[in-house]
Amino acid sequence: MRRYKNTNKVLAFCGMVLLLGTTISACKKYANPAPYFEEYGEVVVKPSRRVLIVSIDGAVGAEVKKVNPVTIAAMLKTSKYSFSAVSEAKTNASATWVSMMTGVSMSKHGIIDDSYKPAPGPDEHAAPKYYPSFLSRILDIKPEFKTVTLTSDAALNKYFIEADHRILSSNDAATKDSTLKVLQAEDPSVVIANFKEVEMAGTGFGFSADVPEYKAAIVKTDGYLGEIMESLKKRKNFGKEDWLVIVTSNHGGIGKSFGGNSSVERNIFSIYYNPAFKPFEMNVKPFYSVRLYGKGDDPAIVAAGGVVRATADDPAGIYNPGSGSMTIEAKVLFNKNASGNYSYNVPPFLSKTNDRTGSIAGWSFFRNNNGVTFYVANGAANQQITAPTVGTDGKWHTITGTIARVGADYKVNFFVDGSKAVAEGIISNAGTNLVTSPSPVVMGYQPSVFSGGYVDMHMADVKIWNKVLSDDAIKNNVAVADVPVTDPNYSNLIGYWPANEGGGNIFLNKATVANAANFKVSGNYNWALLGAAVPASYANIDPNAVLFQNIDVASQLLYWLKIPIKPDWGLDATTWLSKFEIEFLKP
Repeated sequence: MRRYKNTNKVLAFCGMVLLLGTTISACKKYANPAPYFEEYGEVVVKPSRRVLIVSIDGAVGAEVKKVNPVTIAAMLKTSKYSFSAVSEAKTNASATWVSMMTGVSMSKHGIIDDSYKPAPGPDEHAAPKYYPSFLSRILDIKPEFKTVTLTSDAALNKYFIEADHRILSSNDAATKDSTLKVLQAEDPSVVIANFKEVEMAGTGFGFSADVPEYKAAIVKTDGYLGEIMESLKKRKNFGKEDWLVIVTSNHGGIGKSFGGNSSVERNIFSIYYNPAFKPFEMNVKPFYSVRLYGKGDDPAIVAAGGVVRATADDPAGIYNPGSGSMTIEAKVLFNKNASGNYSYNVPPFLSKTNDRTGSIAGWSFFRNNNGVTFYVANGAANQQITAPTVGTDGKWHTITGTIARVGADYKVNFFVDGSKAVAEGIISNAGTNLVTSPSPVVMGYQPSVFSGGYVDMHMADVKIWNKVLSDDAIKNNVAVADVPVTDPNYSNLIGYWPANEGGGNIFLNKATVANAANFKVSGNYNWALLGAAVPASYANIDPNAVLFQNIDVASQLLYWLKIPIKPDWGLDATTWLSKFEIEFLKP
C-alpha cells in the first residue's frame, strides 16, 4: 500500500481556486513532497509533537522561586528548569520577545522598540539583516502545522503576523479563557499564550515577592496556568499527542522598572515540561563582567567615556606591602586586539603605583606582548618578572604575585594558574625604602603609568592578603571563587572584589577589615554576560547543565517539532534538549 503525505494547505487552496477557473496573481508555491512508501500491513502511530508556550512577562526568576506557586511547583517534577535564567541585555518587551521568537540576541536582530523593526546600522544605506521568527520558519517549512497566538499586547500581536490564528485579548483573564477554548476546539501544533499582569504589578508596586501585589499577581497567573494545563490534558486526542510545555518570562525588573541591563532585570525563569522528563534544575549562575579597555592618555577619549577602568582609593595604605608582605591574585581574560591576536604593548591592568619610571615605588601587573609582567619597586630598585605566554587561548587564567619582606630584602614571585611561572626576583638591602605608594588601586588602564598601548580584557575575583600564601594555597585558589570564613587565611584577607555584580558602577569589597575600599567603575561600561567563557572556579560541575536564556526557546521548539535548524540561520542557542533524548524518545 502506498501513502502520500497531505499536500500543504497553501498549495491545496491554490489548486482549488485554479479548478474553479480563477486566475491567481500571487500564490506561494511549495515543492511536492516526496512519496512515503509503507510496507503492507505496517501500522505506524506515533504521538504528534506539539508545543505550548506560556510567557509570564515581568516575572523575576528569583522572586518566582520564593513564591513557589502551586502549578509551577507541580510541573517541576517532570521538567528541566531554572530560576536563574537570563534574558536579553535590553530588557524591554520588544527586544526580549524577538530574541525569544528568533533565537538570536538583540545584537543581531536589532529590534529595540514597539515598531518591531530593526534599528538602522552604521551604514544607513544598507538594509539590516532580517531574522525570521519561528512562526515564519514553520510557515515556510511546515505550513500544515497550525499556530495560534494570544496576547493583550497590540504591538506584539502585530509581530505575530505569521501565525494562523492571532487573538488580541483585552486582559489576562480573557487571554486565559481564549487559550482554554483554543485547546478544546482547535487542532494547533503551536500555542503561545502571553500574560501581562505580573509585569503591570511590578511597575505599579515593585518587582519583589515581598510586595503583596506582585506576589498576588504571580499566584493569580499561576492559577491561570493550572487551568490551561488541565484543559491541555482534557484534549480529545491528548493521548496521541506529545506536548512540550515551555513556561517562562521575557524579562525581570528592579524597583518599579525594567528595560535596563542589570542582572535583576535580566533574571527570568524557564521551565521545559513533558510528562516523560526527569526533573533537573539547571542551577547555573550567570557570570557577568565589565570589559576593561582603552588607552587613557587622550583627554578627549577619556572625557567621552572611551576608557573603562575602576579605581579604589587607599588613603590608609592597607594595599601597600610596606615593611610587611602581600599576596595579590586576580582572574583575567584577555580579548583579542584589532589585529586579531592577544599581544599588547605594555599596558598595566592591575596596579598600585604612580609611575614605572625607574623604580617608582609600588606594584603592577602589565601586559607584555603575549605575556604578563609583575612589577615591584621600592623607590631605589625594582624587580620585573615575566611569564612569557598568558591568556592567548581566549580562556580565563589566574595570576598571583607575592611580595615577601625577608630581613632586609623583598622576595618577589609570580604564579600563573597556581604554578610558579619564573624564577624568584629579589630586591636586596631594601632598608627603609619600602614598597609603598599613595596611588589608588586601579583595574584597567592607569594614565599616569606607562606610555604604551591600550588594554582590552575582563577581570574577576581580585584578592589581596597581607601575607604570603603558601604555594599549595595559591594552587588551590585557582578553582575557588569565594573565600569562606573557615579558610585558614581568611583573617589576612584585606581585599576581595568578585567584580561580577551584574549592574551598577561599584565592585564591592567583600573583605571585612577596616578601610576596605570598593572599586568605582568609570567610562562607558557595560555588564556583559560571558556565557560559557567563565573562570574555572565558576564552571559547571554537571556537563549536562546549561545556562538557560530566552534565546533557547526557538531552538528547543524547532527541535521538538523536528524542523532541522540550518547553520545559515545563525541561531545563538544550542538544542540542549537533545542531551536528554533517552528520557522521551518513543521507540
